[in-house]
Amino acid sequence: MKKNLRRVLSGLTATALLLLPTNVPPLFSQMNSIVMAASSEEVYGDYTYTVNTDSDGEYVTISGYSGSDKIIVIPSKIKGLPVKIIGRYVFQKSKITSVKIPEGVISIGYEAFMDCSLLESVTLPDSLLTLGEDCFKNCSSLQKIVIPENVNKILSAVFSGCNSMKSVEIKSGIALISENMFNGCKSLTDVTIPVSYTHLRAH
Repeated sequence: MKKNLRRVLSGLTATALLLLPTNVPPLFSQMNSIVMAASSEEVYGDYTYTVNTDSDGEYVTISGYSGSDKIIVIPSKIKGLPVKIIGRYVFQKSKITSVKIPEGVISIGYEAFMDCSLLESVTLPDSLLTLGEDCFKNCSSLQKIVIPENVNKILSAVFSGCNSMKSVEIKSGIALISENMFNGCKSLTDVTIPVSYTHLRAH
C-alpha cells in the first residue's frame, strides 16, 4: 500500500512539474537560491545558529541563546565562519547585564534584546548597518548608547521604553531614524545627531 501511494505521489509531482511554465521569473529562482542557502540550526556552546551564504561566501546567523551568563561577548566567528547577523528574539527577556557585539556583525534583528530589563551596557561594532525594529525596546536599565557611523537605518521603536536612557550619540552616515525611536525614554537629556541629518520629526 505504501509503495503504491509513493508511486501515485511521484506521478502527481512529475505531472505538476511538467505543467510549470518554462519561463520562470528570475526573482523566483533567486528566492529558491536564498532558501537553499540557509542550513538547519546547529549548536555552538550556548548559541544556536544557521549557516547562510551571500556574495562573500558562508557566514553565521545567531538564532538563539540558552546560557545564563550576565556578561556576554558574542563570538566573531563560529567554527571558522564570520558571525554577520544577530537574529530576531535571540536574547529577548534574558538576564544579561552587558553585551559586546563583535566586528563583522552587520544587522541586529527584530526584538533581539527586547525586555532585557537588566541590560546596562551595549557595545556596537563599526561594521553594523541596521538596527531592527524593537531590538532594544524596554531595556529599562540601559543608560547610554553610541551608534556607529556605518549604521544607515534605525527602524521603529528601537529604544522605546528605555526609561533610564540618558545619552544617545548617533554618528554620521545615518539615512533613516524612525519617529518613535525614543518613545517612553523619559530620562533622555542628551542626544547627538549628525548635522547632515534633516529628517527627524518629533514624536
